[in-house]
Amino acid sequence: MAEGIKGLVNKIEGSSFVDGPGVRTTVFLKGCPLRCLWCCDPEGQHLFPEENKLYPQKGVNKVFGQWVTADEVIEIVTRDIPFYRASGGGVTIAGGEPTYQPTFCRELIRRCKELGIHTALDTCGYTVDEESVITLEEADLLLYDFKNMDPDEHKRNTGVSNEIILRNFKRIMELRKDTIIRVPLIPGYTDTPSNIRAMGDFLHSLGNLSIIQIDLLPYNPGGIIRYEMLGQEFPLEKNMARQSDGYLQEIKEMLVQLLGESCPVNIGH
Repeated sequence: MAEGIKGLVNKIEGSSFVDGPGVRTTVFLKGCPLRCLWCCDPEGQHLFPEENKLYPQKGVNKVFGQWVTADEVIEIVTRDIPFYRASGGGVTIAGGEPTYQPTFCRELIRRCKELGIHTALDTCGYTVDEESVITLEEADLLLYDFKNMDPDEHKRNTGVSNEIILRNFKRIMELRKDTIIRVPLIPGYTDTPSNIRAMGDFLHSLGNLSIIQIDLLPYNPGGIIRYEMLGQEFPLEKNMARQSDGYLQEIKEMLVQLLGESCPVNIGH
């Protein structure tokens, strides 16, 4: 039965206000085709459970990832239906990369829709098979990551070219799918003026879009501790700092000049 479909879930977090509109429950699936140098959730990269290497030394044992059924996930997320309805919220499926488990992800979306729960999908856009792309189309809202616009830089920084990501984005825009673009701003990697301008030029070239907003996400070094938890070295410099408020405003103004006021640009926290 469909209800018996299992997925590898890393964690489920309630009362989120950053993963889409309203109060949301975010279901984090495990497994991702990218290996971003700045990944803030390295425990979500592999499609298998992983042991915590740090805290067992302190007497705390934890495994990242558990195989659960769609029924088990739905039982958890439905507890907050009154909050979704009162706030215009819902369920966000994130990762890793949620379309890396397309059958399970589509089942969660289907079950939520049957219950009248708004669904959002937080995706890197790198989906290489038709079922995964259809998964993008079935969610009510997409939170779509943009990183490097240059394909060589994208491959150098994430392990894959951005050709598939941009092609899927164009397909999504043709369907007029509600989309929030998220831009992780990594100092010297994705926050450069040339990358931001290329991003704005690309979006401008597509004409009328169904983009609700662009969220600029300032650098957060919080991922460093997660690498330590897995017993791994953080791939980038540990002393990188969040962008200044002044530079964040410059990035925002660059995009506003290229796209106009019709596409709101927000600076995250």
